[in-house]
Amino acid sequence: MTKLTKVKVLEPANPNKSTALFGGKASGILNWNDLKYPHFYKHREQIRALFWRASEVDMTQDVKQFPTLQDKEQHAFLSIIGLLATLDGPQTDIAAKISQYSTDPSVKSIMATIADQESEHNHSYAYVLSSVTHLKNQIESFETGRKDEVLMKRNERIVQVYNEFATNPTIENVLKAMVYTALLEGLFFYSSFAFFYNLARNQKMVGTSTMVNYINR
Repeated sequence: MTKLTKVKVLEPANPNKSTALFGGKASGILNWNDLKYPHFYKHREQIRALFWRASEVDMTQDVKQFPTLQDKEQHAFLSIIGLLATLDGPQTDIAAKISQYSTDPSVKSIMATIADQESEHNHSYAYVLSSVTHLKNQIESFETGRKDEVLMKRNERIVQVYNEFATNPTIENVLKAMVYTALLEGLFFYSSFAFFYNLARNQKMVGTSTMVNYINR
């Protein structure tokens, strides 16, 4: 398996237009008008158009509604937020790690934007919790992902794949990490989001659902 090495910041002897996504050559100078893979500019614009901040969402009604939820609804709400935080925190890091090994400067730039937005997603869960419950419950919610046996079992393979890439950055392992990122975002996250959409359909915790919809996009 081809072992990847962290790419240097600048290598002026190499061309500005990269020769490959991974394992290629590039100077580190980024010209968006002269890319090896021009479609990445479209991806950049799409991603940046979705920028938002958690503080933009009005949580006033959620603050009032949370104490009126059934106990099982409150438990599910806090547990699922904890699961999402467990999964989204590492997404910031995995985006940054992938960018460190890509030899295409446009990919590096895009992954920096993705890492920033993943950081905001993770912050949004803390923002929701700080709006609706006290600090003890907030802390317990964030402990869920590393203590709940069912969730730990569910996340076991993702943890394994991500850590394999971190400790042994080969072409195969970076590809596996990207595949599991797609699975995490497309399956684990969406199945969790469905809970909040169901609450909103019943006119409950609409602010949280709005936040989740921003993340979903």
